Amino acid sequence: MSSVIQLLQKSPLDIKNDNSPAAQANCRTDVAFYVYSPKDVSATASGPIVLPTVRTNAGGGFDASTGFFTAPVSGLYQFHTNFMCADLNKYVHTGLYVDGALVAGSISDCRHGFYDSVSSEAVVHVNAGQKVHLGNWDDTQATYFGFPYTTFSGFLLRAD
Repeated sequence: MSSVIQLLQKSPLDIKNDNSPAAQANCRTDVAFYVYSPKDVSATASGPIVLPTVRTNAGGGFDASTGFFTAPVSGLYQFHTNFMCADLNKYVHTGLYVDGALVAGSISDCRHGFYDSVSSEAVVHVNAGQKVHLGNWDDTQATYFGFPYTTFSGFLLRAD
């Protein structure tokens, strides 16, 4: 029986524990990233919020130069963001996008001159090759405080 057919007959746990070259080439379960910026970061309307410092990039899906995570495998992913506005006296928005479609959003309200930290989370199915990013869904430019206040992370919960 070919190695591909043998893999298709195994459970995900069997594949995860299978160290054969065929299994390792066809199953990536080590997908996770955690990024931040050591200084304040700005984003234009609907542009990606680029957090250039990569603490974790298991599976190599996150590109720090663009701010995009490209899913290496299809599956159920969990994404989390935390941010704090650095623009006092205004609202600051973030959105989580999968291939340009907004899947989660949040608003930090600094209109009263004090700091407001906001988190959002989403569990979504992402296909291999789809791009996920954190963006500013407002129609103006916004500034976010750097680490530890503004972070973005995600990980694979279950591969298809």
